[in-house]
Amino acid sequence: MKKLLVMAVLLVAPMMFFGISVEKSAAMAPFTASVSEAEYEWSANRESFSSIYLYQTENCESGGVFRSRTKNVQLSGPTALLVASELSTGSQMENVESMFNYVSNMPYLRYSEWRNTEDILKTMNGDCADKSVALVSLLKGAGFESYVVYGDEIDGYSHAWVSVNIDGYWLQLDATTNDMFSIYKCIEEGCDFSSHYKIVGFFDNSESYDCS
Repeated sequence: MKKLLVMAVLLVAPMMFFGISVEKSAAMAPFTASVSEAEYEWSANRESFSSIYLYQTENCESGGVFRSRTKNVQLSGPTALLVASELSTGSQMENVESMFNYVSNMPYLRYSEWRNTEDILKTMNGDCADKSVALVSLLKGAGFESYVVYGDEIDGYSHAWVSVNIDGYWLQLDATTNDMFSIYKCIEEGCDFSSHYKIVGFFDNSESYDCS
């Protein structure tokens, strides 16, 4: 298996992601689920993954109308700190994956309003906004820089996901899926949902940025 992975990342034809060119070695490396392979995947692709996020957010401005939608959302709480501590037992990537799996396994249930972390971890269900709030709260509780990311609204429907900084590189996570790299797979394959991953804003407890 490891030899096949190495062969896969040696492909070097360039590809385009949101207007930026990345090497096929990064874009086409196999997507995996296990902890060890997730770490290998991240190591092989982190520069390209991070460049996608940095390109999308380079013109974002602090504040703006976006913050008014989420100003009362709290990305912290004692339950989040406890869960983050319990899940932080390995390497940084292993800890991120443990927290991602914890949240992605929550049943999906749509709510009409943004909710706080403690409410979400009490009901252990939620929609894309809830799962993003919960995951960012856990990541922050474990010491990671992380934001809730808000996507483009299309036909009255929008989406939320997460950005997290791991050793200086940005990874985007969609906790409504069970694949840590689903966003990049979706963008690469041009899936029907890929247009929703255009970033229009992101926030945490202390900062908010408008990218629209």
